[in-house]
Amino acid sequence: MTAVVEKKSPIWIKHIESLINKALELDEETRYALSQFDGKVIAFEFINTQMALFIFPSLQGVQIETEHDGKPDVWIKGTPGNFIKMLTASREETVGLPADMQIMGDIGLAQRFQDIMQSID
Repeated sequence: MTAVVEKKSPIWIKHIESLINKALELDEETRYALSQFDGKVIAFEFINTQMALFIFPSLQGVQIETEHDGKPDVWIKGTPGNFIKMLTASREETVGLPADMQIMGDIGLAQRFQDIMQSID
């Protein structure tokens, strides 16, 4: 008998995914805006932590995983604090990216994703 072992993300990541998706359930406009990224992969690498998160946005919300076999469409590297600042800054703020944050790949995708996540009501 062969056992099948699934790769699973840590439970706290699934909790974050669930919270984001609950917020998106209440914001149909933002969820619809995410549908333009269906099939795209956005990778966040947290500097000095040995952790990367792969975000799979779609009309249903977001799926967050710690592993991905393919190449992400955009790879964003920074400290955990920088990511929080980037995603929670209001649209009126013109802070820009922190100096130690790097974006490789589809920069436009990263900017559009940031704009959409900031617009969650």
